[in-house]
Amino acid sequence: MYLLNEGEMGFMQPSEQLEKRLKVLTSVAKLMCEIFENIVDCFWATTKFFKLQETYAVQLKSLPELFEQRLATEDSELFKHLSSIGALKQLPCERWFDSFFAEDLQDPSLERIWDKIIAGSCTILVYVAVAILLIFRPVLIAKKSLDHVLRSLAQIPPERCETIIGKAMDLHIKYGVATVSPVTKTTGAHNV
Repeated sequence: MYLLNEGEMGFMQPSEQLEKRLKVLTSVAKLMCEIFENIVDCFWATTKFFKLQETYAVQLKSLPELFEQRLATEDSELFKHLSSIGALKQLPCERWFDSFFAEDLQDPSLERIWDKIIAGSCTILVYVAVAILLIFRPVLIAKKSLDHVLRSLAQIPPERCETIIGKAMDLHIKYGVATVSPVTKTTGAHNV
């Protein structure tokens, strides 16, 4: 339905970029269907939320840098370990941020994070990423190779989602709302 509505439905093989966007859309829709009982509400919320990806396009590109800053501040030992094995630059940050974590945290509790995004704070995504690494810190510190780290983060158990989201919310409060200027890509913080 979304493709028809947006005029993107075609008979040709979809481009790699469109396939990536459709995967994100499917993940968002799956979670929205768990949140909303009415399918019409689910469709409306899914499409409007999905379009936020376009709204935040510039800001999403600057989040990996802010993520590294926050991780280094929050846990310098973990930051150094991941950097030393080459894992820091290989983390799935692009997928995490572009999908608003819909592909990795399949849990209705993600709604709390999405509320922040809808309210205008896409930087909450940075704190979710940091929270994931902090929650899995003991496992990640023990891993000595990039492949082992990536495999450890590939399947986040659903029972850990609430803990991750709680930690992300705590970090968001701790650091205040970090603003990212789309023009200068500088960061600052102010309390809400």
